[in-house]
Amino acid sequence: MAGVGLRSFVATPYVAVCAGLLVGCAVFTLGVSGQNRSRIIYGAIIASFFIGMLRFDVAARPNPDVASLIGTSTTVRGVVWLEPTFGPQSQTLHVRVLSVDNLGVAAPLIVRAVNKRHPVYEIGEELILSGRITDPTDDANFRNNTPAQPPVMLFPRIKTTNAPNRRPIMHALVRLKQTFGKSIDAALPEPHGAFLKGLLLGERTSLPADLLESFKETGTAHIVALSGYNITIIGRSLAWILMMLTIPFYASFWVACSAMALFVLMTGASASAVRAGIIAVLALIAYREGRPYQMTNALAFAGAAMLVFDPTLLRFDVGFQLSFLATMGLVYLAPLLEPRIEHASDRLKRFVGVRPVSRALWHGNSETTPRVFLTVKRLFIETLSAELAVLPLLVYLFGYLSLISPFANIAVLIAVPYAMGTGFFTGLAGFFSSVLGSIVGVASWILLEYIMDAVKVFASFPYATVELGRSGVSLILRIYGAAAWRIYRKTL
Repeated sequence: MAGVGLRSFVATPYVAVCAGLLVGCAVFTLGVSGQNRSRIIYGAIIASFFIGMLRFDVAARPNPDVASLIGTSTTVRGVVWLEPTFGPQSQTLHVRVLSVDNLGVAAPLIVRAVNKRHPVYEIGEELILSGRITDPTDDANFRNNTPAQPPVMLFPRIKTTNAPNRRPIMHALVRLKQTFGKSIDAALPEPHGAFLKGLLLGERTSLPADLLESFKETGTAHIVALSGYNITIIGRSLAWILMMLTIPFYASFWVACSAMALFVLMTGASASAVRAGIIAVLALIAYREGRPYQMTNALAFAGAAMLVFDPTLLRFDVGFQLSFLATMGLVYLAPLLEPRIEHASDRLKRFVGVRPVSRALWHGNSETTPRVFLTVKRLFIETLSAELAVLPLLVYLFGYLSLISPFANIAVLIAVPYAMGTGFFTGLAGFFSSVLGSIVGVASWILLEYIMDAVKVFASFPYATVELGRSGVSLILRIYGAAAWRIYRKTL
């Protein structure tokens, strides 16, 4: 990960990278031959560092087939590789090229085709596209600083072939997701149906613009994108169902792992979903093997595995960055914040009295404290930890700070697991009958209505969001630095 990160920002001579890799391999080999554990570890670290740099070089290397196609009118034969995305009047297809003008391509190549909204094409369908291929940086609509932007074909002529579907498993998963979404639409009115599809499936295109803006202003937009939180809830629900069915753990393990992998693929395999899926599977493996589960190790393994597959994620994918920063906040900041919040609650205790009920409320005595108060305190610590971890990046990217976010998240996240659970059964009931889905969906409608109303109320508060601009990042980093130095001095 360190090698990928350095190479993402600094161009390193290829000779220097190869020399460093040879040094690492030499140290590792000497350690193995001399049975020196320290040399083995350091050699592996050095070698993997330079392997990361080489992996980024391979991913960022220009594809010669792309350069030869830019600015030409040509005929491309390929497969719709990802689920099409839809705009108000268009659809975007990511087509994996099989041949160009009946000639094969030397390396895997993706072309992004923007076409009218109808007819709708499906993932795995083989198409023949004829049109002009352009560089995406020539059009402001496609400008991006990522190093691997695919070339674009704007409104090409498209012909379908009679070839069998090239991605049958993905095609079946996408059809299942679409059928489940239609079941939700039949059971719930809008915008409740669109909101539930955002919670369960990560779809947010049909949400009203004003509601999306309220989610952004209150810092709760992560619940309508498929995140690690959603995946975690789904994994726990699946485990609970399997235990209720008294399925043996060995079988439950493979069922749960397979279901998590298929669900991540079905919902588009976003960076946050893949990270959450890997960590959830590692937790199951640790439990199966009777080994202690280290969240730090799981997070590092998930990040490294994803960067092996696509090293450009570390610098250029905002979802990857936010997902890992938020999880690191939960792992490292929450243990630091918890005793300080407990100390602050002790100081507030004098304003509510020193009776046993009050002491139990603030100190978290589970025998006498209502469970809801313990849940609220836990949510506050977790939300604040994640918010503090991602705050500098959010301010740098978007230039604003949501002051109401921790409180809005507490009010919303209490209801989200129940809304997802009832929503899942609503969609499931809708498979059998729209009337049954509507009946089951009453509880889901109530919870979704509460969440949306709570978000709108918090968004209406004055100064809920403060514009800081990118210059605010330096101020936040100074505050963080001062706080870190103070904590460090206290630990000496």
